[in-house]
Amino acid sequence: MLMVLLLTVACMRMQAQSYPQLTNLPTIYIQTANGQDIWDKENYVKATLVYRDGDELTTYKDMQIRGRGNSTWWNGEKKPYRIKFAEKQRFLGENFANAKNWTLLANHADKSMIHNALTYDLGRFVGMDFCPAARFVDLYLNNRYRGTYQISDHVQVKKKRVDVDETTGWFLELANENAKEDPYFHTSQRGYYVNIKNPQDENYSESVRWEIENWVNTLENVVFSSLFDDPQLGYRAYVDEKSLINWYVALEITGDIDGLYSIYGYKEAQNDKLHVGPLWDKDLAWGETHDVYFKYKLLTDGHIRDFEDTMNRLWKDPWFAYQVNKRYRKLLDDGLKDYLLHHVDSLAEVIGPSQKKNYAIWPINQKSMEWEGDFLHNDYEGYIKDLKDFIREHLAYLEREFKSRADASGYVEPAPEPDSDPDGIAPVVADRPNSDDGIYTLSGQRVANSVDFESTRLLLPKGVYLYKGRKVVVK
Repeated sequence: MLMVLLLTVACMRMQAQSYPQLTNLPTIYIQTANGQDIWDKENYVKATLVYRDGDELTTYKDMQIRGRGNSTWWNGEKKPYRIKFAEKQRFLGENFANAKNWTLLANHADKSMIHNALTYDLGRFVGMDFCPAARFVDLYLNNRYRGTYQISDHVQVKKKRVDVDETTGWFLELANENAKEDPYFHTSQRGYYVNIKNPQDENYSESVRWEIENWVNTLENVVFSSLFDDPQLGYRAYVDEKSLINWYVALEITGDIDGLYSIYGYKEAQNDKLHVGPLWDKDLAWGETHDVYFKYKLLTDGHIRDFEDTMNRLWKDPWFAYQVNKRYRKLLDDGLKDYLLHHVDSLAEVIGPSQKKNYAIWPINQKSMEWEGDFLHNDYEGYIKDLKDFIREHLAYLEREFKSRADASGYVEPAPEPDSDPDGIAPVVADRPNSDDGIYTLSGQRVANSVDFESTRLLLPKGVYLYKGRKVVVK
């Protein structure tokens, strides 16, 4: 028995020597089958992963790896990856998802390498339902050191990720042409690409697609209708107001140049409210790109993006302008600026030893992608200073801009009702189709009050409705 114990200890020591921990961060070793290169984003390569963190040494023998991302994959030398285990793993511990799919972000276009992690912290501060994880590691791939990486959640429907029903829940991405993925559709009025991320596989069908497409088109038509700002008939009857305001305020805080390129939303199939979020992929946010004027400009102002016209439409709703300013003012009062600056310092300290090794192989004073910021430094501290300067200046600008727009809106908030939401963003409770004086969508959302359908139909967007228990088509 003693001999077996001694042999076990000796074996563990040999393993530890074979997989040393490079810095204070965990070190991940990935070895693909036969040392095969990872060439694309579609085809997985079989591999073994060893995770070293202090005395902990965990081996995952049955896993796969492939590329991920769009511009970050095609334009950056330091590649991001998606990894997939054969069985669900609590890869980051009990407080995170139990899942097969995870990501390894390279953060190559972000010289601070902490933008995505800072966004995770921001999401928690704002109170968003799901914020993709951030744990930094040193990565070896096929015996070659690749630099500082970040383990994060794969954004998908899953407990402790996007938490809707995995079988029937809707998870959608408003994307651009470069990011469209099957199954997807175009919206009828504005021609947006919408990727259907869930339901998937055997739970997806053409009837499900039709239901989703019809619902999204109805929402889009309502946004651009004359009734768009009506609290009962406009967009607020379809969208969870609290998540919309939190998402938009947080997005403007990040100053993400790509923030209106890819937008996520989710809802239960039988629930009328679409929740907006999560925030994701913010390496080119926080003042990183050459569009540094975003320190003093909203994402919806004069910078063409796919969804900009819709967001500018919402700004014409006095309620929206008032709530954005109110929520932002509350975040400032709760210490947002000091919180962000503190987390910048904390994250920079955490990756301090690792970033030095990372920039020994990846030049710190050269652009890795053409749209990176023009302000290059010879040391890491210069990028951290830029990030903190952006936060101070951008937050001050948003405070002025949001207040100005709220004041100009002329909105007067009604007196709060008992048990109202503490943030003052009270949801609209839609009536159900149990009355004979309403017009409803097929999902049960009241869109008009009328005892005469013919007098109301001209105000409605195209679609199929329920009126007095029967389906009526508006063409």
